[in-house]
Amino acid sequence: SQPPYLGEHEKPNQPRRGVQRMFMHEDKLIVSIWRFIVLAINITNGEIIWRFDSKAALSNSLGIGPDGMLHALDENYYQVIHPQTGVLLFEMEIKQYFKDLGLSYTYSWLNFSDTHLFFSDVEGCHVIAFNITTRQVDWTYTTAEALPVHKPPFIYHGKLFVIDWEGKLMVFKP
Repeated sequence: SQPPYLGEHEKPNQPRRGVQRMFMHEDKLIVSIWRFIVLAINITNGEIIWRFDSKAALSNSLGIGPDGMLHALDENYYQVIHPQTGVLLFEMEIKQYFKDLGLSYTYSWLNFSDTHLFFSDVEGCHVIAFNITTRQVDWTYTTAEALPVHKPPFIYHGKLFVIDWEGKLMVFKP
């Protein structure tokens, strides 16, 4: 059978932008279609298992957390989606919460530890540790020269690695 043409799953009146993020989870391919759509696709026959239409502009900010759930984040919403069913389990409006903390969010890739979701706030030059259990920011770090974080935080052997726009490597023990 032919695999699905993913462009047909975009929202009406949205410019065609295609696939933004794609990764495997168990026996499914999880795909984010430009901004507002997530699909789970059967890798054996190419059939769409479920479709999730989001209020959040997901783009690259989508990943499987340590709890096995799909976590999505944009400048307005934090969402938790069941990866087997595509059902929304939790949604939190975060724009004002982040603003009250002096933070913003600008489409970072997500990385996880056992308890936290890590991402970068490019505009404010922060690295942010968001606790996925309490759903609160536990700590932030502002780069010394207030330089934007170049790539998303990366977790390896219990350490969090971050690189700023000038190539300075910062290592944290979260």
